[in-house]
Amino acid sequence: MKYFLLVFTLLTTFLRVAVYGKNRFPNLISTTAIYQDTTATDSVNTGYRHILRSQVTGAISTITGKQIQQTPMFSLDQALKGRVAGVQVTQNSGQPGAAASVRVRGISTLFNSVEPLYVLDGVPLFHTVPESTNQFLPILNFINPADIASVEILKDAGAAAIYGSRASNGVVLITTKRGQAKTNRVALHSFFGLQQVPKQIPLLNASEYAGLVNKALQEQGLPPRYITEQMKALGEGTNWQSEIYRLAPVQNHQVSYSGGSETHRFFAGAGFTNQQGVIIQSGLRRYNFRLNYDGQIGKRLKVGITSLVSTMKNHPTNPNLIHYTLLAPPIFDPNDTARNFLNPIKMLQENTRSEEGKSLWGNFFAEYQIIPGLFVKAHYGVNEIKQENRHLFYSKLSNNIRRTDINFNNKTTSKEATFRYHRTWKKHSLFLLSGIAEQQLENDYTTTTYIGQKGTGFKDFSYESKWNKNTLLSYFGQLHYSFVNRYFLSASVRKDGLSQFSLQEKYTVLSAISAAWQAINQQQSKQVIQSLKFRTSYGTTAHASLSGINIDNTNLVIFDPFLRPELTKQVNFGADLLVLSNRIQISTDLYQRNTSDAIVLLLRPSNSYIAKNIAGLRNRGLEISITSHNIKGALTWNSSFTFAANKNKITDLSDFNIVLLNTKYRRFIFSEGQSIGAINGLKTDGLYQNQSEVPDSFMASPGDIKYQDLNNNKNLTDDQTLLGSTHPAFTYSLDNDFTFKDFEVNIFLQGVQGNKIYNENLVNLNNLYLLDADNTNNGSRDLLQHWSPEHTNTNLPRLNGNPYNNEFSDRYVENGSFLRIRNLTFAYNLPNKFTLSNKMLQAKVYLSGQNLVTFTKYSGYDPEVGGLRIAEQGLDSYNYPIPLTYLAGVKITW
Repeated sequence: MKYFLLVFTLLTTFLRVAVYGKNRFPNLISTTAIYQDTTATDSVNTGYRHILRSQVTGAISTITGKQIQQTPMFSLDQALKGRVAGVQVTQNSGQPGAAASVRVRGISTLFNSVEPLYVLDGVPLFHTVPESTNQFLPILNFINPADIASVEILKDAGAAAIYGSRASNGVVLITTKRGQAKTNRVALHSFFGLQQVPKQIPLLNASEYAGLVNKALQEQGLPPRYITEQMKALGEGTNWQSEIYRLAPVQNHQVSYSGGSETHRFFAGAGFTNQQGVIIQSGLRRYNFRLNYDGQIGKRLKVGITSLVSTMKNHPTNPNLIHYTLLAPPIFDPNDTARNFLNPIKMLQENTRSEEGKSLWGNFFAEYQIIPGLFVKAHYGVNEIKQENRHLFYSKLSNNIRRTDINFNNKTTSKEATFRYHRTWKKHSLFLLSGIAEQQLENDYTTTTYIGQKGTGFKDFSYESKWNKNTLLSYFGQLHYSFVNRYFLSASVRKDGLSQFSLQEKYTVLSAISAAWQAINQQQSKQVIQSLKFRTSYGTTAHASLSGINIDNTNLVIFDPFLRPELTKQVNFGADLLVLSNRIQISTDLYQRNTSDAIVLLLRPSNSYIAKNIAGLRNRGLEISITSHNIKGALTWNSSFTFAANKNKITDLSDFNIVLLNTKYRRFIFSEGQSIGAINGLKTDGLYQNQSEVPDSFMASPGDIKYQDLNNNKNLTDDQTLLGSTHPAFTYSLDNDFTFKDFEVNIFLQGVQGNKIYNENLVNLNNLYLLDADNTNNGSRDLLQHWSPEHTNTNLPRLNGNPYNNEFSDRYVENGSFLRIRNLTFAYNLPNKFTLSNKMLQAKVYLSGQNLVTFTKYSGYDPEVGGLRIAEQGLDSYNYPIPLTYLAGVKITW
């Protein structure tokens, strides 16, 4: 009896079906390519295999290598910005090397890290984003975007559950470039550019400042501080923003080689980045080298190496620099050393910061075909990061010098073994996966502080050392089944054991199931609809890391001995539609994520915190992605549009109100029934115009802020009410590509709508309080319209008014919506006559502008205000401005 065994054999980057005869190792009868090159747009990386887009059952979005390299950029998170529906990327700072916050389908934790899991070439990364913009260099910055072939974002549980207890915030799969057989290529990409702040905050000049100080003194019955001749001589004075900001150069160079034979393939790349900051003395340099190798040894064994060496040197600014710059009196000179005021220039010169990081990444794998259709694969990887930070601080008052050296070593080792089985018979196709993995993280952190006197050196020092080691042990399995290539079923299960948890709660079992139905598939048809597929999934993921839990840098966090991982159950319904002769592709998803056992920090009488599982969260959302080929021919026009709406809610806090920040200037609270980004504060009702309007129990005068007494008890302490949310109602983007002959134009628009920003800058800028001669802060030019008995038609309070005028209120809450031209690029491809005569395959020159125009009502530097920690999202507290960038570059391939 004859039988036929269909075996999948992985040949380079093609997966083929081989039909064999009855002998064990027969001659090949026929072969059919069912998987395309992994860089093709119809191929999707699902984590442990590549499949066709038509076979996907979960919510997976792809960013191709072409899209990543279309816009010059310095880090991977910039490549994600606005590209994927349901993925919100917010640049927290314009400082070189600063991390961006990435949110996949909202927020599903309160005190833990909200960043997704990043998986680089199959290996999950630990500690990808620091907890603040001035802590450590993000690990993503060590990766050169030019080395990336594609990025997939696993958004629902059906796609992400295979990564178990680290997949609750979504999973980002990063695939780097590999060599292709018999296609030797050398590529060069260089660009140069300039960066500048998009605008300056309008502040008082010297004569205006002196006039308002005199007027404030006069209203107090005091003599003026500046006489007429002095005020005339002051003129414009010092523009401190012009003193610290500069036109900053930037350059990036990278060269790569790709090629090899059928048995040995290589990709090698080297890059150099030098990005100066728009604030003087800030900037970042990066050097990186990558080598990827794939080898075929005999017919059954394949081996591969992925390696990366990268170093960074960064010079960040003091976090308070923008604060001091905006408030510095304009009457003083930058070189003034006699005055006792916070001079921003002297701060840059005397308070320096430096960061140096080195990353070594190595991953080896071997795959062996046991029998046709059955493969075993093993890999071992090491990722080691060493960072050295040095902060030097000088106090003029005490003449003390303090130097703090921070050394941080992070070593991650990964081991994994998997079995894969493929079989296709008649109308059926089956894929099975089982595996075991262990990942170990070891951190070594030391802080040494030296204290001395300027001119005499350091005498005293303190030393602090921390060390920890965590292990994650996992068992996992996956199944994919299809019938007649129309009905698809996928399931996965994973058991994770994390050493951070107690023995009782150490292991977590997570699973998911997803299915799809290809209702219509008529690609060659001239009907309106070529393809229609419905998808659905349900499953559970978790957040099992405790490393990101904190509320500040001083208070101790005690963990409940019965602390459990945070569980998120998610249901997803999606549809994919292809119409009008494949010209328009539409994908839409509806989802709901319910998180239980979310960890919160409860304040104890000893001013420490205890972490407990008590909170419940819910995220609901809609995502729409549309790709269209609008014009074909000599002139082509392609468009991509994304839209995402997400609404989150705290469904359970066990009757607790969790106070994140509750100071005079900040108030962020987690309250049951509200969104995670809710802003609560006082509502204002104009200004008091006369003393009769002021309640007897209120300490206020005419010209002070009038707050609404919502419960009419003549006490404002319990009149906090909802002022809005830092969480946007929806986000959107529109990407247009035009080509005509050898010319290309790309314009990329990105927008955020419906969010609020707490502009803490205005607390000081819109209130002028008299201090001593050196320290009366400067303010906004709006202060020229302040209230006075002669000028009552205004919303700016009186000078030197009641301290309660700067209470946390809607005065400082602004509309954060914006639409931005994120990128505009003009490119020209040199004609073939020129490239062929110079032995080139392709040569392109381009001009590019980034963050060119922002349409917004926000009064600060930039409405793109994030926050790596949840407590700081939507908070603009003297942030480093995001620069406007002009670039010119060249790309050549030989």
